[in-house]
Amino acid sequence: MLAKLTCKSGSLAGNVYYIQDEAVIGNNPENAVYLRSGVVSGRHVRIFFDRKKKSFFIEDMKSFNGTTLDGEGVRGKRRMRTYHVIRLANTFEFVFQLAREEEAAPEAAPADVPAIPVEDRMARTILLNTDDLSRVSEEPVHQEYLLEFKTAKGGKQTAMLKQGDNMIGRASGCGIQIDNPSISRHHAVITVRNGSVKLKDSGSRNGTYVDETKILSEVEITPESDIRFGMINAVLVRQISDTVN
Repeated sequence: MLAKLTCKSGSLAGNVYYIQDEAVIGNNPENAVYLRSGVVSGRHVRIFFDRKKKSFFIEDMKSFNGTTLDGEGVRGKRRMRTYHVIRLANTFEFVFQLAREEEAAPEAAPADVPAIPVEDRMARTILLNTDDLSRVSEEPVHQEYLLEFKTAKGGKQTAMLKQGDNMIGRASGCGIQIDNPSISRHHAVITVRNGSVKLKDSGSRNGTYVDETKILSEVEITPESDIRFGMINAVLVRQISDTVN
């Protein structure tokens, strides 16, 4: 599996870097991603692919000024999904995204110029001198949420969540309709408000689960939560853009 990391702040904003197995970010020239700054630890954070769990994870390496994932502090290892915003030392911002293998393929070059090997493109170093931290972008972000779930036939469906209450169920009047026998007509409600997302079961026959625990009251969910409605697995997806429209 392949992931890409996009630099969103400083003089290298817009640069894209690919991760296949592991990348350590920090103030050490030996790291795959080198940030030359006094606020960043030598080995600040690492992003790696766990082959057994078939997922990318992020791990703060006991950094002095910390790491956040989508605004939440990283303690130990955190599983990553499709799209995340990572901040180091509350200063440097990167966007993590899953990528297709062909995205890292070297571009065609003239016959007399050798193409850049894929391995080299995956090992490029970010060098960012941050003596003047005023250059760091602090633009507001706009975030939207989607619910992604697998259908009974093994396909994948994605539904946009609106602000306020989103009813999930089998009934035609539900904002998010899931056609599956394990889903009640009015199964659960997801509420999006003030940047938080909460989930509440609506007295469903087969229950609503978060991280394999049946919920009995309203709970907060994040993109790291494993969600299940009856027999249908789902995940919350956060989409973030740089500016508010």
